[in-house]
Amino acid sequence: MNKKEFSVILFNGSQDIWEEVSKITGLNFKLDIDNLPECRTRENGVKQYSAHDLLDYVSKNSERGIGVVDVDLFIPELNFVFGLSSPSKQASVVSTARLGNKRSRIIKEAVHELGHLVGLSHCYNSDCVMHFSNRVEHTDKKGKEFCKSCRNHLKSKSL
Repeated sequence: MNKKEFSVILFNGSQDIWEEVSKITGLNFKLDIDNLPECRTRENGVKQYSAHDLLDYVSKNSERGIGVVDVDLFIPELNFVFGLSSPSKQASVVSTARLGNKRSRIIKEAVHELGHLVGLSHCYNSDCVMHFSNRVEHTDKKGKEFCKSCRNHLKSKSL
């Protein structure tokens, strides 16, 4: 697998966004559909699934990939997450649960998590897709593309 190829494991996730995500990131995607694996859960008003467990599943089932789920995700230190990435595991997971299945939001969060996978940190530019979002309104406000600084960082990595 070359460094521009990623697997996408869809656990009831959105299939129709990956052409646009590919245009934004310059990455190529191979789609696989899978059942939601067993993982830790907790009740926090709604049933939530461990983002770390799903990240581990994606890591074990793809050389480099992103999982997309329609269930709410958590990590122990936060009430919820839209997504989570681990560059060392070359894996990401994105949840559509709090995004209202709105295409533009899902694209932004997928691009954001893929940005982490290729070495980008959160960006202070509120228009950049790498800007941190902890509310859906923040996701709506930011753009779906990388700012100039983040694009230059990607170019320096030959991506």
